[in-house]
Amino acid sequence: GKIAVPSIIQQSIVSIGIVLVQALVNRYGADVMAGYAAATKIDSVAIMPMVNIGSAMSTFTAQNIGAKKPERVAKGLRGALSMVWIFGLFIAGILYLYGEQFIGFFVANDASKTVLEVGIEYLRVVSVFYVIMGTMNNFNGVLRGAGDMKFFMIATLCNLTFRVLLAYGLAALSGIGYHAIWWSIPAGWAVALIVACARYASGRWKIIRTV
Repeated sequence: GKIAVPSIIQQSIVSIGIVLVQALVNRYGADVMAGYAAATKIDSVAIMPMVNIGSAMSTFTAQNIGAKKPERVAKGLRGALSMVWIFGLFIAGILYLYGEQFIGFFVANDASKTVLEVGIEYLRVVSVFYVIMGTMNNFNGVLRGAGDMKFFMIATLCNLTFRVLLAYGLAALSGIGYHAIWWSIPAGWAVALIVACARYASGRWKIIRTV
């Protein structure tokens, strides 16, 4: 159907993006790899509330489109956005203040200073932008729930393409190196948010029909 194919393509894009970023991380040796691995584990747990709110927004949108009440989606979106902003800021605050302790749980006791520094820097940089990620997830949730899979897929593609290109491009510049890897993550979120937000604002998602 119209949903299955874009979903498969979107999952493939995500997988390729993860592999390409990991390949860049691996260039910088075992310490950077260990710090990155620890930080991504914490990151994946930390973002769960924002991801789940986005999924709920998708279900809410599908129900209201099905009930021919698309105008209720905007109200639900406002509520969902306020929740992700509260969660995003709260979780960012915790990770910013206690990032070192969290990283300590996931690395060996004799881990080098570099491992800890990489993990802490990743968490501090990325968590500050959780509000953007949560906002992006909500707008993507509306598109997904409305069956507007084409634009949901475009937003995902823009996110990962921009993230990978920026990470590799900045990493190539002397002095930036592996620090580019985490700065590229929120940049990708921001690009995807702009795409999804523009599509939402157009209102075209209201008239898409799922098959």
